[in-house]
Amino acid sequence: MVPRVVAEAPAASIAVLPFANLSPDPENEFFAEGLADELLTTLQKVPGLRVAARPSAWTFKGRQATVRDVGAALGVAHVVEGSVQRSGPRVRIIVRLSQAGTNEQVWSQRFGPLELQDVFQTQADIAQAIVGEVCGRLTGAERGGRARIAAEVQHAGRGGTRHPEAHQLFLQGRFFATRSVSADVARGCEFYERALGVDPNFANAWAALARARLWQGTWEPQHAERCAQALAAARRALALDPDLADAHATVSQVMQRHLFDWAAMRTALEQAVVLAPLDAAILTDACSTTYMLGDWPRAIDFGRRAIALDPLNPEARLLLAVTYLFSGDVTSAREEVRRA
Repeated sequence: MVPRVVAEAPAASIAVLPFANLSPDPENEFFAEGLADELLTTLQKVPGLRVAARPSAWTFKGRQATVRDVGAALGVAHVVEGSVQRSGPRVRIIVRLSQAGTNEQVWSQRFGPLELQDVFQTQADIAQAIVGEVCGRLTGAERGGRARIAAEVQHAGRGGTRHPEAHQLFLQGRFFATRSVSADVARGCEFYERALGVDPNFANAWAALARARLWQGTWEPQHAERCAQALAAARRALALDPDLADAHATVSQVMQRHLFDWAAMRTALEQAVVLAPLDAAILTDACSTTYMLGDWPRAIDFGRRAIALDPLNPEARLLLAVTYLFSGDVTSAREEVRRA
């Protein structure tokens, strides 16, 4: 059964579903999923585009659901689907963009066969095409023309690498680290570190490693050691790219959970929210931080904004429920627990 969320889908809204792995080797699932994840992350940073968060979008992995079902559950007007077929160093990618309300396919394209080093440019091409199609359907013309869209996508894709080996290791790391199971997160950290061994200036890999170490510091016994590692990795990411919102968010969480430096926590949090106002993970962090400070109205606002982008994430709903409870709104707390 596909969950449904009663929500008016903004016209400039989209969900990216996990790409299907059509490769003979099932081990290449990390590559297919990783390309979809990177596309989602890039689109999430494009101004004016509302993108459903990864936890909610990934609930549809392996499920039989129509584009209309996805749109209704996630509150989006457009859905991106795709498939990846990899054989050795060569890759074929198919991407489709559909309008959720009508199930109408509005754009599709095949890419390849590509060499691995060509995948970087292809990812940018796909993102530019999708932004152009979505914005063109809103305005009747590409917003500001192709040059502006290309500039927006290029800016959104900052912090990456041009090394195919480092890129592949990074995708493997994220495939495991996002599973939120100790053994998998540890394996993900190993892949991140190998990626950084190939390209020490890979800012996104430093930021991802910081987030994974923070998870370990929250749930595993080596709390102080893991938090210190998270902070060091986040600071390295920010030294390479000061505008990495996720790294600022990790700094804020370390200050909250380990160093208890409230001024530094607030500063890092505010910077993260300014840089990524439509990132559900960062909004959830903001809800958690302001909740801990007892700022109930602001925490509730952050929680609601996070759930609007990540409606099928039970952990985000439970956090909002606890915030409602301590603010004295027991009715809303019960409703969020029921939804979770």
